[in-house]
Amino acid sequence: MTPSVETAQLHPTTECCLEALQWVHAHYDCRRILDIGCGSGILSLVAAGLWNTTDRPVQVLASDISPEAVANTEQLSRENGMNHCITAIRSDGFKDARIRDQSPYDLIICNLLAEPIIAWAPEMQAHLAPHGVCIISGILAWFAEDVASLYQRIGMKIMHRIDRSPWVTLILQRNAS
Repeated sequence: MTPSVETAQLHPTTECCLEALQWVHAHYDCRRILDIGCGSGILSLVAAGLWNTTDRPVQVLASDISPEAVANTEQLSRENGMNHCITAIRSDGFKDARIRDQSPYDLIICNLLAEPIIAWAPEMQAHLAPHGVCIISGILAWFAEDVASLYQRIGMKIMHRIDRSPWVTLILQRNAS
């Protein structure tokens, strides 16, 4: 069951991520998901709702540097009956050992800004399963080509792009090698 989300109060990049999650859901089966910079936890919750089934459970690891964000994610997952498949942790980027221990991921969601998305590109690629998918959002349009080029150089293929001026969201897939 996918929780209903009131989009009127969401940031445009979050709306783009929700659209991206629907696109990914139509094309991929994701069981191991990492939401890095999870904020309120809404993207973790929607991802869990899209892929979690009784016979094929999903595991979402939601991480954020902010203790408040982790607490909010925990509360949201409890309120929506998803605490069995969403684990919220405090981490600065990919530094927490649980992120490494639970990799590789079928899907990584990262809705931040271009700077950390650029800085974490090698780690995102390294933590994705072969053919795994990454949703990166929070990229201002004038950085989009630089971000896309960087990810392509490290072995990622652009599968879909969502433009909602001035923001860009990219869906990328890791090559098999």
